[in-house]
Amino acid sequence: MLKRSVLPLLAAIAAMGLYVHRVGAALWRPYLYAEDGKVFLQEQLLLGTDALLTPFAGYVHAVPRLTALIASPFSAVWAPTIYAWINLGVMVWVVLTIAFCRLPYAWVLALLLFAVPHTGEVFGTITNAQWIMACALPLIAMTATPESFANRVNQRAFIALAGLSGPFSLFALPLFLWRVFERRDRHAIWLAALAVIAALVQIISVANNYVSFAGEREPMHLALTILDRWAGNLAYGWRSDTWYALLLTFCYGAIVLALAWWSTQRRLNMALLFFIALILGSTWLKFMPGHSRHLDFPSVDDRYFYVPKVLTLWILAGALYASAHWKKIVGMLALVLSIGAVENGGLEWWRKYIYPHKPWTEQARNIDAGYAVDIPINPEPYSVQLPARPGRNTGS
Repeated sequence: MLKRSVLPLLAAIAAMGLYVHRVGAALWRPYLYAEDGKVFLQEQLLLGTDALLTPFAGYVHAVPRLTALIASPFSAVWAPTIYAWINLGVMVWVVLTIAFCRLPYAWVLALLLFAVPHTGEVFGTITNAQWIMACALPLIAMTATPESFANRVNQRAFIALAGLSGPFSLFALPLFLWRVFERRDRHAIWLAALAVIAALVQIISVANNYVSFAGEREPMHLALTILDRWAGNLAYGWRSDTWYALLLTFCYGAIVLALAWWSTQRRLNMALLFFIALILGSTWLKFMPGHSRHLDFPSVDDRYFYVPKVLTLWILAGALYASAHWKKIVGMLALVLSIGAVENGGLEWWRKYIYPHKPWTEQARNIDAGYAVDIPINPEPYSVQLPARPGRNTGS
């Protein structure tokens, strides 16, 4: 048992080392990012525990809401640090959950979790932890029941919190139901039940709170953009704006599909492709009604493509365990191409962009004192806005 745990633990340590490297100064000099402060901290201070099930962007967000709740008894001065280190703990949880799935190369998947070309938008912020947590959902659904009781309990807790953080339980639910149909063991039923509950909560939240965009509609342009932001970023590190880049992207996509099908892990790979398709399809549905050109530039809202990129690398990683040598070679070359794409395109695809410092400490003390505040945070124009408590005026 100990020997079987060593490799996953070593892979988890290496993966977290890579994550810390990519986050950079955002961990050592933490700051509130976007909804960290504007939504989760602000609404926690205004609503208290009622904020836990308050939807944002149409969905329930359990992990950032719980983070805000945990931080609330402490001085607001410490909020950026508490948020950053809780987020780091969540990342450790995700990596360990992946590394200890019952799959011969699960440790490789854990290593690749933070290896994709990415602007860093989902790194170092509890607001976007949901995108990284979502990667584990199809893997848990499609791998065998863990032998240890602790691992089974961990997977159930993970499904509950990840499922209640963003819309991904809706996409994973068919996979968990399929698992019950195939296996019908107690753990499969537990996972499916938790996924059903989470999905129902999110469906009700979306039905009551979602607001669509209004504006230009270019469905084909948006569809091609989304496909290129997925496969093109991995194959080339940029948009496929030349004939040879387009050819490389097309060949890359064909290789991924071929290796997914001709694999000993075809069942898992089809589930990963299914999950990718639902995420890309939902992205199309979200932006098509009014923001069809919003995703044109390769670094805009890169979070929507993080999960598809990671799962694509996982499909390629499976080829390394194939019996046929040509699959191993092709899979390795495609993996090297994908990870190497961080050097292409003229963008910083490796280290997280560090925003300019904005004063927080002194103004956060005004929050503790009960004064009204309007504290700018990154990126502009986000800010933390709170009214004065009774008997207080605006802060100095």
